[in-house]
Amino acid sequence: MRGGGHVATEVFIDELQKWVFVDAQFNAMPFLNNVPLNAVEFQNAIRTNFDKLEFKSLGKVDKMSYINFVQPYLYYFDCSFDQREDVITERNRVNNKRSLMLVPLATENPTFMLVWNSKIDYCEYTNSIDDFYAKPN
Repeated sequence: MRGGGHVATEVFIDELQKWVFVDAQFNAMPFLNNVPLNAVEFQNAIRTNFDKLEFKSLGKVDKMSYINFVQPYLYYFDCSFDQREDVITERNRVNNKRSLMLVPLATENPTFMLVWNSKIDYCEYTNSIDDFYAKPN
């Protein structure tokens, strides 16, 4: 399976006890009912609560243009097991893999990243939203 990609960030907000999606490239953070969303919640809100979906931003985000761009990328999500940026030594790994990828149920695990013309051989795969969005240690 081949695919493209878009890089966004999710951060854990202690006060909310949840992960939230932030797209620095487009200066966009999705909200539903004044609550910030993670990527999976954002994907679901596009389908089920489009009219109530809002974006917080330092600038203006055109809702339709942004969603038209980002929606195809809200499918597979991956994150590094070790998020530290100041570590020079070998990163933490699980089964010698450096990332965890959330894959929708009944879909194939992606094995190639078309946009970078490279194999995806660095991920452990999961279908569990709870595992993917575990609270950080």
